Amino acid sequence: MILQCPCQELNSAMSTVQRAMPSKSPMPALEGVLFVAKDNAVSLTCSDLALSIECSLPANIQEEGALVLPGRMFAELIRKMPPDTVSISTEGLKVTIECGQAKYNLQGMDAREYPEMPPMTGARPLELKQSALKNMIQRTAFAVAMDETKPILTGELLEIESDRVTLVALDGYRLALCKEPLLQATTPVNFVVPGRSLSEIAKLFEDSDAPASISIGDTQAMVEMGHTKIITRLLEGEYINYRQILPGDHQTRVRIQAQQFLESVERASLVARDSRNHNLIRLQLDEDTMTITANGEMGNAVEKLPIYLEGKPLTIAFNAKYLLDVLRVIKDEEILLDFISGLSPCVVKPLEGDQYLYLVLPVRV
Repeated sequence: MILQCPCQELNSAMSTVQRAMPSKSPMPALEGVLFVAKDNAVSLTCSDLALSIECSLPANIQEEGALVLPGRMFAELIRKMPPDTVSISTEGLKVTIECGQAKYNLQGMDAREYPEMPPMTGARPLELKQSALKNMIQRTAFAVAMDETKPILTGELLEIESDRVTLVALDGYRLALCKEPLLQATTPVNFVVPGRSLSEIAKLFEDSDAPASISIGDTQAMVEMGHTKIITRLLEGEYINYRQILPGDHQTRVRIQAQQFLESVERASLVARDSRNHNLIRLQLDEDTMTITANGEMGNAVEKLPIYLEGKPLTIAFNAKYLLDVLRVIKDEEILLDFISGLSPCVVKPLEGDQYLYLVLPVRV
């Protein structure tokens, strides 16, 4: 293998694929990056078997070939190289890297030792804006379960209807749901993607209307954007029927300024933090005022906010962290809070439409 390409472009590609490289693996090849040089391009691939990222870039290929390079060392080396053309050549498993006046020799591994991803079967295509999918992931990822006692909840449910997609995450304490339109109508399908895979996808997406092409297979999903391809395994099993969790009605409805509410809860939570009460804050809802109170080992807090209330006055308590996770991803100026009682979940939603919905469980006091 002999090739030349711009060092900055190679560094960018390496930074992208490295997100899927495991820090430690029983398969040494997975701690490397797979280089494949052919057809005037070089492709880089990293994988932990659950998530694979491939990035290609144009290159001057003098001799085609494939090799596994030591991942982290190569990434650091390329990152610190001058912005010049880099030359990579191999002789057997020995790799020579030259850039400017620098020359390094590394030991590679046979490309055949790098595990191949199983072929995708039953692929169904769908397409939506990169910014839309990125926004959905960022607004739901906090509700993905970290506890693997229920593995299916470590992923997010994607419900594909004919013309829109719904993304759902829940962990037993809160539920997050976002909806966005598809660019083209498609066949309805449901699948569950690991939360980590979605978080990495969101980091690679741009805030643009450029399309993201997604293929959903029987056991894998593939996302393509430009010269980057991301393949993730899908989680097996049936996701919780989240619709059964959503309250059908409300006894109390509050309309409130979202930013004011966020800032008040943030301040009150500073006082509420101690080991005994799990960051507990109380909300007292009256005719035109929400009173937020917190008591901790270092003191107490009282804040009052103006609200529009429909229905019955109410007092309810929350773990402030769970409430803050929701409020920090909401961009609307005003929001609605729906309650059935002081012991039932709070529903957070927009004034109009159904683009998002959040459910936060209260704390019994």
